[in-house]
Amino acid sequence: MNTGLAPGATSIKIEKIAINWQTDVKDEEGISPSPGRIVEDGPDAIFSRIDVEGTIHSLRSAGIPSDISYFAGTYLCNKIFFYSLYFTKSRAGFLHFPMTPEESVDGKNPTMDIERMIKAVELVIQKNI
Repeated sequence: MNTGLAPGATSIKIEKIAINWQTDVKDEEGISPSPGRIVEDGPDAIFSRIDVEGTIHSLRSAGIPSDISYFAGTYLCNKIFFYSLYFTKSRAGFLHFPMTPEESVDGKNPTMDIERMIKAVELVIQKNI
């Protein structure tokens, strides 16, 4: 299971689709990838291999706010998600999390406590193994 941060998110976002595209946004080390296809001869997109809708239901039943996301962006999260689907046959999926209270120091972003996030990962794995 892949995970990433989605500042501004009010719930856990379970990604449905990884797209074969990246932009030239710099990473934390100042490195910019070439914009374009992630895998030149790869498909335009690959659907998640976890039960996204069933997983949403399981999380919501446990009181964990969650929603489907159809776009993981064109940055590192999407690239990792695409690679995990393209290069393996595993039940790969991707979860985007809201910020923790400690990360939202100015209080302007919605947050979720880390214990709830850990519980969500446990439930997602249990649901999809």
